[in-house]
Amino acid sequence: MTGDCTGKCIACGRHTARGIPARLPDTFTAAYKLYNGSTLCECCAPLFKERPLRNRSWVASQTEFRYIQRGEWLATLTEPPEPPFAIYLTLGGQKYGYLSLIRRTSTNRDRYWLATDWQESPLLIHRAQLAELIPIAQQLRARGVPKTQLLTAQFSPTTVAKAIKEGWEALLGTIERLGGNPTWEVTVYAVD
Repeated sequence: MTGDCTGKCIACGRHTARGIPARLPDTFTAAYKLYNGSTLCECCAPLFKERPLRNRSWVASQTEFRYIQRGEWLATLTEPPEPPFAIYLTLGGQKYGYLSLIRRTSTNRDRYWLATDWQESPLLIHRAQLAELIPIAQQLRARGVPKTQLLTAQFSPTTVAKAIKEGWEALLGTIERLGGNPTWEVTVYAVD
């Protein structure tokens, strides 16, 4: 895996004497997240070789690395591993969204970095905020409100009528205030 390629690693920025040439495909769209250069260090090279790192969600810590299914997102977010750790969530499996974590290691379980493939930058997640948002998302999903409406805060007339009739229209107002909040988006995707 390693070679005699010397230079600054395009992923982590560290100098390496035993790197490999960085050969990224022409279709690689995350180049703006990388350092200048043409080398990958021996630690970062596998990040570009292992396709499941890109197309599956995962959690990594000093004691484990495991892929997580969509149904495990909520538990992983609310009970992250002991620091240091990294969490990556993907919806599409095509982008290198985890690259934003290369220079950000989570060292606190109550406030940590999360990379996704639908946000360009890593998100700073506060577990206390998640604890407030999860019940709201769960209540609305249990009432049949589609995820797209929760994400956009654009409610169909049927949803609004049902909320008024059943007395939970205040929850819709709460969602309107959360529009554009990345932690809310993560919560909606994590709640099934």
